[in-house]
Amino acid sequence: MKKLWPLIFCLFLFAETAFSAELKFFAANFPPYSYPTETGGAGAIHDVLLEIIKRHQHKNKIEFIPWARARFEAENNPDIILIPLARTKEREEKYTWLLHVLDDPYVIVTLKDAKVDISTIEAAKKLKIGILTGSVADNLLRELGFTNLEVASNDVQNVKKLKLGRIDAWVAPLSGLDQYKKNADIERKEIRVGAELTMLKEYVGASKSFDKQQVVRWQKTFEDMKKDGTYQAIMKKYGLIPLK
Repeated sequence: MKKLWPLIFCLFLFAETAFSAELKFFAANFPPYSYPTETGGAGAIHDVLLEIIKRHQHKNKIEFIPWARARFEAENNPDIILIPLARTKEREEKYTWLLHVLDDPYVIVTLKDAKVDISTIEAAKKLKIGILTGSVADNLLRELGFTNLEVASNDVQNVKKLKLGRIDAWVAPLSGLDQYKKNADIERKEIRVGAELTMLKEYVGASKSFDKQQVVRWQKTFEDMKKDGTYQAIMKKYGLIPLK
């Protein structure tokens, strides 16, 4: 038995190294899912990720970077976690779908007093629509037959274009429509919601090659958060409905 102890110790050390491999955590600015603050970051999916980082005692912090770069890093490097990541057919084989955090209607919106029809998808096809580069809308609207699309790097730009009359409407998650007062000077009551395009299924995503043992560990910790009420408290903090 004594001869086996060195082997057992090495196996234990290997397992610990596999689980403690330092991951990189990337987030994009998509309120209310994740957004930078003066003290670091916030948002429903950000806070879920942050809680798991603390429970797993990872050293690296969540870094906010442009969305296109975050996706590039996850698609081309191992051990990357990124948020928020909406699950779509086009993205299915590119990532590991680590944690399903929330669902959110993806809707067409415009100014409350705008004289444009966004009540149906067919009516909205006649309009100039603002979208985010590399977003779900970028592919979805083209698949639906939209042709007059105006691309922006963030939704604040879309709001400003809307107020200036450069676009007729834009596409956004329903839960995020009260997030633009500070940066774009528009309140939720000034926005009219039209047709729903799809239901976004928002995830904590990871590199395609993400270790399968790590996947099990992360999903177990997320289930623990649901059982102890931490997940529900985070959703309530941001006015979102937790998944059952």
